[in-house]
Amino acid sequence: MNFKKGLSALALLLALTVVGCNNNKESKPAASSAPASVQKSSTAPSSAKASSSVAPSSQAPAEDPLWTPLVRNYTDGTPAQNSANKEYIPLTDATANKVGVKIAIANWEVAEGATATSTLSSDGKIGPVNDHEAALAWKIKAPKAGDYQLVMYGKCKADAADYTLAGRAFGVTLNGEEVDVAADDRIAVTTETAAFVAAPRMTLRGPEQEDVVTVTCTDYRIQFDTASFLLFQEI
Repeated sequence: MNFKKGLSALALLLALTVVGCNNNKESKPAASSAPASVQKSSTAPSSAKASSSVAPSSQAPAEDPLWTPLVRNYTDGTPAQNSANKEYIPLTDATANKVGVKIAIANWEVAEGATATSTLSSDGKIGPVNDHEAALAWKIKAPKAGDYQLVMYGKCKADAADYTLAGRAFGVTLNGEEVDVAADDRIAVTTETAAFVAAPRMTLRGPEQEDVVTVTCTDYRIQFDTASFLLFQEI
């Protein structure tokens, strides 16, 4: 009887020893891979890919004849008065069967919504200088509806001859809408007074509706010829 009790005690002791050894084993380290929610991708999102290889949408000036003033042989028509009682003159080129219209640069007004002190100085510069809210306006009625090229006359200082129109803060609007003048791509103005294309194409509404054209240029300013005209040439 005592012998059986001894065997039972021995068996119990062995069982407790095995359980204790299993409980003291070292646990495995956690997996080294990060959870999917924080893993980094080596591919940049499509929205962040560089787009420098995409060509600009605007046509280069050298590829479009409208960047050069069109040659016309105009005859002046009967002067008319705009809504501000300022004179403009319709034009006709009978040989080319084209029309046009011109208004003296001196017949400017402060553009609607522009700086109230906007002006054209005696030496032909739009001011106040460096004020990007400054703009002048001219009002005309074209002889007929259609596309026209806007030509202006001016020059720049020799030390600013290589500035683009964008560098001069040059811009044109027609009836409140910006006109594409390729300002980032064009220099246009020379150091001698000459005709240059201010806007290659704008759609005028014809004799039944007055069109309002604004011009701004307040950085490295163009010196416009104060005796000249804004010339709108039918394309």
